[in-house]
Amino acid sequence: MIETGQWNKLLSRLKVQKGDFFYVPSGTIHAIGAGVLILETQQSSDITYRVYDYDRVDPDGRTR
Repeated sequence: MIETGQWNKLLSRLKVQKGDFFYVPSGTIHAIGAGVLILETQQSSDITYRVYDYDRVDPDGRTR
């Protein structure tokens, strides 16, 4: 599914409302949707894995 870009079949989406709280265990793939403001409290880490960047492009037109 990853290789063919079928992210919507692989991941779940949750609708959020002001004041919602979600516990996201360490190592869980997660993302922040448009228009959502969050406070993400986490342990200090030197590593962040970017799994997928929604086919966004950089200023030169290349996918990020």
